[in-house]
Amino acid sequence: PLSSDTGNDDHINVNMILVISQALITIICVRFCKYMRLVDYPSFSVKTAHKWTAVNIWFCLMLYTGTCALQLNSLPMVIIYRNLTNLLVTIGDYALFAADSSRERVIESWGIFIAFFIMLIGAILASYSDESTSTWGMFWMISNGIATAAYILSMKLQTVKLSKFGMVYYNHIMLILWLFPLSIWKGEWTILIKSPDLLHKLEYWLTMAFNGMIGFGLNFASLQCVAATGPTTYAIVGSFNKIPMVLLGYVWFEATSYSIVTWVWISLSLWGGFLYSYKKITFRRKSPIAEISS
Repeated sequence: PLSSDTGNDDHINVNMILVISQALITIICVRFCKYMRLVDYPSFSVKTAHKWTAVNIWFCLMLYTGTCALQLNSLPMVIIYRNLTNLLVTIGDYALFAADSSRERVIESWGIFIAFFIMLIGAILASYSDESTSTWGMFWMISNGIATAAYILSMKLQTVKLSKFGMVYYNHIMLILWLFPLSIWKGEWTILIKSPDLLHKLEYWLTMAFNGMIGFGLNFASLQCVAATGPTTYAIVGSFNKIPMVLLGYVWFEATSYSIVTWVWISLSLWGGFLYSYKKITFRRKSPIAEISS
């Protein structure tokens, strides 16, 4: 959420620098945790990085498009549209990993597709009734959904197996290697240097550092939560925590008011997300092809 402010302060677009800065903070946090023996992962290898390139490209696109989407859309809209990523992941999952599934398994999964339909209708009608939603905003939200789904599916196709923190470490190092030259080519560093008011704002740099630490903290907390409670509890809590995210995001970051109709469609889309989590959990117990990311 903080990305919606830090990358567009005073109409200055330095999205790549924002992502690079957050990646650098994440790398420092990961290295510190390894030094303290809280986590473990293999040292950086060029050979492994080469094999991980396809996954990392989608990872970079996921972060970049996510930052752009946050800047051009209200936070509640971004949250409900990110729910739709599950639809893309499921379609890809069936196409790539469930070609031999029986008719019975497909019939059993209809509850999931009903949940997707509810999420989709709620998201479309919510964005239609929200006057602040623009064409470019929709473009970046849809692009972020595609990039996120491609990232999840590419990890399942990847032959290189890394631990969770190994993926965090490799993804963020390679992200800097990709985006740093692109940020120079795009002229973002020139823009930043020629903007002394922004460059000298301690609040701006502290916010970016805090953003990076929060991102790493979420990774660490998610892994600890799954280890302590299990994936079922994590999936359910992950669905319900979107309610305070939508409400707090609206209170803290939104300058415009939503109509009652818009809130109704947002609530419908969120309810579809709850139904999806429940159906996914029950379907997962019956069929291995339902192992998709939430």
